[in-house]
Amino acid sequence: MSIRPLEGDFTILPRPARLSAVRLSDDMDPGLGERIMAMHLKKVATYPEWGRLLDAISDVRVSTEA
Repeated sequence: MSIRPLEGDFTILPRPARLSAVRLSDDMDPGLGERIMAMHLKKVATYPEWGRLLDAISDVRVSTEA
């Protein structure tokens, strides 16, 4: 299953210079992060323009702490 980009993504994503994400879950499964990343990579492969918009954000921070 791939999640489609929202229509507004193509309007909003060209604007931010910084993007921060926090990983929050009460699921203790050690493979959860890998499965989420696989879903993200599939979405980027399915919607390459969406992926390019994300790649254009120069300052991206993703917390690796659970």
